[in-house]
Amino acid sequence: MKTARFLILLFVVVLLALPACRKDAQFTEDRVELVFSQDTILYDTIFTTVGSITKRFTARNPNDNAVRVDIALQGGSHSPFRINVDGASGLSFTDVEILGGDSIYIFVEATLDANNANNPFIIEDHILFNTNGAEQDVLLLAWGEALGSTSEPIIFQGDRLESLYDNLPGQWDRIWINEGDFANEDNRFENVVIRNSLIGIQCETWPLSVNEPTTINKLVLNNVKILNCSAAGILSRNYRITANNLLVGDAGQYSVALTGGGQYELNHLTVGNFWDWEIRNTPAFIVTNYFQDINGTLQVRDIGASLIRNSIIHGSNTNEFELDLDAAGVSDLTFKEMLFRTDQNVSDPNIFNTGISVNQDPAFVNGSGDDYHLTENSFARQGLAEP
Repeated sequence: MKTARFLILLFVVVLLALPACRKDAQFTEDRVELVFSQDTILYDTIFTTVGSITKRFTARNPNDNAVRVDIALQGGSHSPFRINVDGASGLSFTDVEILGGDSIYIFVEATLDANNANNPFIIEDHILFNTNGAEQDVLLLAWGEALGSTSEPIIFQGDRLESLYDNLPGQWDRIWINEGDFANEDNRFENVVIRNSLIGIQCETWPLSVNEPTTINKLVLNNVKILNCSAAGILSRNYRITANNLLVGDAGQYSVALTGGGQYELNHLTVGNFWDWEIRNTPAFIVTNYFQDINGTLQVRDIGASLIRNSIIHGSNTNEFELDLDAAGVSDLTFKEMLFRTDQNVSDPNIFNTGISVNQDPAFVNGSGDDYHLTENSFARQGLAEP
């Protein structure tokens, strides 16, 4: 008991002493240059309207005495950057106290406007410091990307750039998309190449909300290539997808797996799966209207009015196309002007409408080498319009 009373008394004495110590801090009026842990905060690359990660740096007072510092974001309210100084957010800060030999933390984030720009651009700002008349700054620099172009697409891939890694699958995980916070705000990819991941794009309603309906949002894919994924190129569940000029190449399981509820508008889709890293026993393209939720319960959903047309589904396996539809759900699927490699029955006119060809060689220039252009005499050119 005596020990406990002593510790409590000691704690109270320390608490009372702290304000006294702080009160006695000596502030210098001399010019003092702070020492920064970084003189430049660089972001490479930020996509417009998508917030960056938070970066931080320190500003240290090398003087023995305390200083008061004025800190401001040079661009003010028009800056795409946001700063937080020792826990307080704002545009400017007056008389920020830094004790002798001590440091403060400054946190930085960025969100870039679209600016109607399709090419990469650079955004620059500065954080200004004034310590008793000594003026210093830290540079804030961000590379921005609006949408890519056909000649300069946006590329998602691993960070190993040696030639050894050019076609090595599974180097990074996936682009994972849920329904989002805003209804009717689509997730849009245009002029994009996604390569060498585990899964190219996984789009689904939030897995922990097992009874969510098909999302209102769409995944929009225009002129997109997804190549060399160790599991799947596209894996969707309860999602709407609209695509034009979409190429999904090699994958260790499914190139495209559309599961649960959904609604699909796919035009000029090319699926070519020539995976040769190991044996693949799954078709390149599969559509199901069910899925197993996080609790292990089988959920059957409806597929809304969907059209997949003017497309090729091919690969190195005997069967590269599969429909696996539970009769408990409504599935409104139509395929038109299609070339399939499959041993599945595709004669139902309610699903397979017009221009259906089976087990004809599309004659890719080099499918196993990721060149899916059609040769001049390709069978597919007779019934399909090449994008």
